[in-house]
Formats: sequence, C-alpha cells, structure tokens
Amino acid sequence: MNGDSWLAPLFLGDLDPALRGVFSQVTDEELEGILTSAFEAGCRAWPTISVDSSSYVRHLAAVVAYDSGPPQQALASLHAPDLYLACACAYGHPQAVATVDRDIIGQLDSALLSTGLDASSADEVKQRVREILFVGVEGIPGIMSYRGQGRLRSWLRAIALRQAMRWFRDQRGPNIGDDAMHAIPAISEDPQLGPWKLEYAAAFRAAFETSIAALARRDRNLLRQHHLDGLSVDALARLHRVHRATAARWVAAAREALLAGVRERLMEQLGISGTELESAFRLARSQLDVSVYRLLGKRSAR
Repeated sequence: MNGDSWLAPLFLGDLDPALRGVFSQVTDEELEGILTSAFEAGCRAWPTISVDSSSYVRHLAAVVAYDSGPPQQALASLHAPDLYLACACAYGHPQAVATVDRDIIGQLDSALLSTGLDASSADEVKQRVREILFVGVEGIPGIMSYRGQGRLRSWLRAIALRQAMRWFRDQRGPNIGDDAMHAIPAISEDPQLGPWKLEYAAAFRAAFETSIAALARRDRNLLRQHHLDGLSVDALARLHRVHRATAARWVAAAREALLAGVRERLMEQLGISGTELESAFRLARSQLDVSVYRLLGKRSAR
C-alpha cells in the first residue's frame, strides 16, 4: 500500500448511513491508520492468501458493528486476521476456503461427538456447515455474517453446535421424552427434602418437562446453548448479534420463566404450601445447569 489516504473514504462510502455518521467522527488520518493496520495484520497472518486492500475494507464496512464507545475502538478491537480470512472465503479464494475447511471445520469432531452424534452424523453436520458458509442463501455465503467480534473458530463452533441440535430435531422430532425424571435435582441428599422427592417426584417430572416444552423457542435455544453447549454470555451475544447485556437478560429471563413454570404447575397439581415448595426450589435453582443438561442434552442424544 502507498501512503495516500484512500481507504478511509472507501470505508465510509460503503458504510450503512446509520453508521457513517458515527465513524465520520474519527479523523481521516486515524481511520486510515486503523484500516491499514487491520489489512496488514491479515496479510501477515495469511501471506499466501491474497486479498486486495479495497476488497478487505469494503468487506469490513459491510460487517462492522457498533454499540457504544469510541468508534475507533470498535475497529481496533476486531480480530483482523480472522476477518481477512473470512473476507477471502466470501470472495471464493480457494486456498482460504480450504484453510477454513481443514483447520476449523475439520477440527469440529470432538465438539460434535460430545453432543451425542455418531461419526457419520457429525460428517453430515459438517457438510451442512460448509454449505451455510461457502454457498449460503441466494448466492450470499454465510461467512459474510462473521463480524470479527470474536474468534472465527469460536463463531464456527457455535454454528456447528446449532446445526447439531437441528439435526437431532429433524431426525427425532421435537418431543423431549419420558425420562425427565433424570432432570430432577438430587434433593434426596438433603434428609429434610428426601420425602418431598419421594412423594412428589412424578409431579416434579411432569412439571419440569411441561415447563421446558412451554418455553418460547428462543428461550429453549438459549438454555441449550448456555447450559448444554457451554456458550458464555459474550458468545451468545455474538451469536445472536445483540449487546452482551441483552444476551445476559435473555438467559436470566429464560431461567426464571422455566422455574416459574415449574412452580406454578406444582402448586396447581399438588396444592402444597409455599414454604414446602420453596424449600425444594432453593436446591432446584442451584441445580438448574445439571437439570437442563440432562433433560435437553441426554434426550437429544438418543
């Protein structure tokens, strides 16, 4: 690249009008330096994969996101080498596609097998991921959706795990199953709560299963992704393209909706006192991770 300032005007010209005003606050000189550094970082990371600077900057303008804070920080914090690789894939660079396929998609077996898929099904899911990334919908490769706010490897792993869950749903239907009893926390370890489990286990099982099924689809997915897939709030925010605070609020609301549903159904079915019910719920709340994993995870793996 030469020293002329032309990447900044190109970047600003390709931005969505809503973002143009934000990034126009950065001086041309500073913006030019940030864009040049990002491009050169990609070149250093992938010296055998050639992307011209204008294509990279226009790609960056198409995917950059902004929530708050200094706009230059939003650019400087991006994973520039990963964005460079994603940009090359979006333009159909054969070596870039082969690199992502070999070094990322090809390394997904462990994560996919951990969901209960067998090797053949894991291969099928990886093929779905390839189609999403490199073919996409109406000729737009799905890898265009990668915004560089997290590592490309983590972003692709999340996509693969979502496809694994869809594979289970397509193959076995949406029914949760009859073994929700396994989702009941081990409250018999508490001598005061043991009798509660013995007397009301069937009611708890039915209430927990019905409450999971009654959740909104987004809430069920969030609980699966957070408790079963192990995605952090930050990862969920990137996956759903929302602010971290929004993702945290969604997860908390899904947990509360699940527990509120169980509480309401038990009280309706059994008419037990609030004190008796809350004693069990204190432990149920602490065991929510285990409960959701057993109910949503093991049943999906069958």
